[in-house]
Amino acid sequence: MNLFGFIVILSVAIIFLSLNQSDAQAQVSSNINSSGANATSFDQFYTKGNALFHQGKYQEAISDYDKALSFNPTNINAIYNKALTLDELGRINEAIASYEKVLDITPNDTDALNNLGLDFDNLGNHTKAISYYDRVLAISPNDTDTLYNKGLAYDGLGMHDKAVFYYRNVLDINPTDVDALNKLNLTYNNMNKTQINVIQELDKTSLFVVVGIFILLAGAVIVINLAGRKAAMRSKLEAETNAWWIKSEEEKSVGTKSQPEGEWKGI
Repeated sequence: MNLFGFIVILSVAIIFLSLNQSDAQAQVSSNINSSGANATSFDQFYTKGNALFHQGKYQEAISDYDKALSFNPTNINAIYNKALTLDELGRINEAIASYEKVLDITPNDTDALNNLGLDFDNLGNHTKAISYYDRVLAISPNDTDTLYNKGLAYDGLGMHDKAVFYYRNVLDINPTDVDALNKLNLTYNNMNKTQINVIQELDKTSLFVVVGIFILLAGAVIVINLAGRKAAMRSKLEAETNAWWIKSEEEKSVGTKSQPEGEWKGI
């Protein structure tokens, strides 16, 4: 190969490499711009959703959270805030689904666990709610909000003695917690009313028993008196009958002696 041919081949190679490098740089630049655009779009919709939430425009807020999540589907803050907004709208089952998505990403998210407990309490499933509160307390034993909520769940189950235990735990940690103090007093009042009702029911039962026994005794006395009267009347009747029979026999005996045998009275 002569020198001229070598120079031509080298020039073509240099041009080819230059073009490839330019395309690569253009692609990188495009990716960077796209990522930046996505980040900007997510922040824009997420921030707008938060503002709408604080304005009480919950339906519009959900729309913007959904738009934000279309750019970043695993963003925990957006998912969590959407769940809160669904709670505000009373769409509890949808809120539960969103909190569960948070737990799929971060299983020990205590806020999501606590709010799931509240949602199940609102649905009347207090036992399920307690299972979520227990998961929070296993991570953070002194979480007063969860201790208080667990007390509420036990109140919902009618297990007031256990509710009192958790309200007291809250007050041990924070003696100025007004909600726990009010609930504690209210629960004690409910327990006292229950005890009073039980005592009243026992008193009513005792009264019914006493009245019943009195009626039975009175009935027995009446029956005994009636039986005694019948026996007395029967004895009197028998005595009178015997007396009449004896008198009759005596009269017959007297009539026979006044007309002796063999002595006929003639004309």
